[in-house]
Amino acid sequence: MLQQVLETAVNTISPILLCVMIGAWFGRKFKPDPRVFSRLSLYIFLPMLVFRSLSTSNIEFSEIVPIAISLFAVSGMMAALGWGMASLQPALAKRTRSAFVLTILLFNAGNYGLPFIEFALGNEGLQYATIILVFSSMMTHSLGIFIASSGSSSPVQGLLNIVKNPLPYATLLGFLVNVADISLPLPMTRTVDVLANGSIPIMLMLLGVQLSRLQVRELSGAYIRAIGIAAGMRLFLAPIGVFLVTRVTGVEGTAFIVLMLVMSMPTAVNSAVLSYEFGSDADFATPVILTSTIGSVLSLSILFTILTSAGIL
Repeated sequence: MLQQVLETAVNTISPILLCVMIGAWFGRKFKPDPRVFSRLSLYIFLPMLVFRSLSTSNIEFSEIVPIAISLFAVSGMMAALGWGMASLQPALAKRTRSAFVLTILLFNAGNYGLPFIEFALGNEGLQYATIILVFSSMMTHSLGIFIASSGSSSPVQGLLNIVKNPLPYATLLGFLVNVADISLPLPMTRTVDVLANGSIPIMLMLLGVQLSRLQVRELSGAYIRAIGIAAGMRLFLAPIGVFLVTRVTGVEGTAFIVLMLVMSMPTAVNSAVLSYEFGSDADFATPVILTSTIGSVLSLSILFTILTSAGIL
C-alpha cells in the first residue's frame, strides 16, 4: 500500500506542484500584480473552458443530474459546517470569516482536479471530471461570489456580483450548443480552444504568484490555527460527505470515483481569486491553499490507494 501511495504522489501530483513552483519563482522574481492573473482567469479563460467542456460532452443527461445533486448537496454541507466553525472564532475579522468559509467550500476541480484525474484515470475519468468542473464553477461563481462579497459588501451587492460574472452565461450557452447540436464556425472553435487551453496554466501560475507573496511571520496565532482548521476540513470532511450523499443519490462506478476524488481536492485557487476581486481576505485564502495543497499530496494518495485496494477502480 505504501508503494501505491508513493507512486500516486510522484507520478500524479508532483507534476502539478512543479508547475506551481515555477509560478512562485516567477512571482518572486518579477512581482506581478495577482489581480491581473485573477481577472484573466475569471473573465476570459475559465468561461471558455466551461463553454467548451459543456458544449462537447457526450455523457448522458441521466448521469449528469445525480452528479449535480450530489455536488451541490455536499457543498451545502461544507458551507454550513464552515459557517458554524467560523462563528466559533470571534478573533477573526468579518472578511476573514468569509474567506474561511470560502476555503472550505471551494475545491480545486480545475487546475488540480483535471490533470490529476487525467493522469490517474485517463480520458473516461476526464469526461466526468469536466462535468464536475462545470457544476463546481456554477457553484463557485454563485454561492462562492456571494460568500466572498459578504466580507465587505451587502447581500444585494453580492447578488449583483453574481449577475455580472460571465460563468453562468458560458454554462448556459455551452449547454444550449450541445443540446441543439450546433456546429460552430472553425475560427470560433479554434478561438475557444486556444483560450480554454490557457485556463489551467494561468491558474497554476496564479497560485504560484500568490504563494510567493505570502508572509508567514505576519500571521497571528489565531490566524494560523484557523488556516490549519480550514485546510483540515477541506481535505477530510469532503470525502465523508461524498460517500454519505451518494448512498442516497445513487452515483456509482466511474462517476462516483471521480466525484470522490475531485471533491476531495485541496482548496481552489478561485478562493483567492474571488477574495481579491470581491473584498474577502485573500491573505487568509492563500496560505490555506498552500497548506491544503501540500496536505493533499498525502490525503489524495491515500484516498486513491484505498479506492484501488477496495476494488472500486
